[in-house]
Amino acid sequence: MSYIQGLSHINIKVEDVDAAVRFYCEGLGLHLKRRDRRGAIITTPDNIILEITGNGAFVQNTSGITHICLNTYDVDAAFERALAFGAAISRPQNPEPYTYKDLRMAFVSTPTGEEIEMWYIQKGDIFREPVVNHQYIKCLTHVAVTVPDMSASIKFYEALGARLKVDWEWGCSIQLPDMRELELFTGGEYSDNKNGYTHFCFYTEDVDAAAQKIAAIGGQILGPGYDWSNLRICFCKGPAGEVIELFQMYHDHREPDVYDTYPDKLPDLFA
Repeated sequence: MSYIQGLSHINIKVEDVDAAVRFYCEGLGLHLKRRDRRGAIITTPDNIILEITGNGAFVQNTSGITHICLNTYDVDAAFERALAFGAAISRPQNPEPYTYKDLRMAFVSTPTGEEIEMWYIQKGDIFREPVVNHQYIKCLTHVAVTVPDMSASIKFYEALGARLKVDWEWGCSIQLPDMRELELFTGGEYSDNKNGYTHFCFYTEDVDAAAQKIAAIGGQILGPGYDWSNLRICFCKGPAGEVIELFQMYHDHREPDVYDTYPDKLPDLFA
């Protein structure tokens, strides 16, 4: 039984919301769905939401959620565009895009501090596609979580309905039902990320059942489930301290706020 259906959104708490909006929207071409006093809602082409909130600090997280990965049309062009819009090289050992097996990839820290990875999955001799109207991003492929106990984290997510896809010993790929992935890496500490990447959200068919399952397999329920707008919501913690939001949409008379559709399920990007 799967208690989760896929990723809905990632929260990023930053010092300067406008700087984040400029980078992701004007720079990389993502869509600004809403900007208000609470922050900004930015969507990827596959309908994953980056939930940008203010009153944070400039930080690059080293435990818990450490980066997200965006699949691009052209990594080299996206990398140059990111630098032009205020990003910095986040990994000195990889100061420019590089090729690893069938991936062309690059890492940067954004103007608000969080690290992002950018990919292009090479198909034979094809290693880029045309970028139209400065829209560099195809979809969000994974969220990286650095953990203190790899075995415990793998068992936790498998019990929720994900599956172990690849184990590299120092890290692994956990595939979610929507074909996106969590990449787990060793060497982390129990996290308490209050800035940068603070939490990610799974959508589910039954929030309360998923929360109870999390508590039964070594996680923690942070507060009772509650209704807001057209959503049922509950916040939990995973075994490495990562905050996991759960939500489900009600399909009745309730007026939706900003969460009015589930993200697209991804195809097998490596097929």
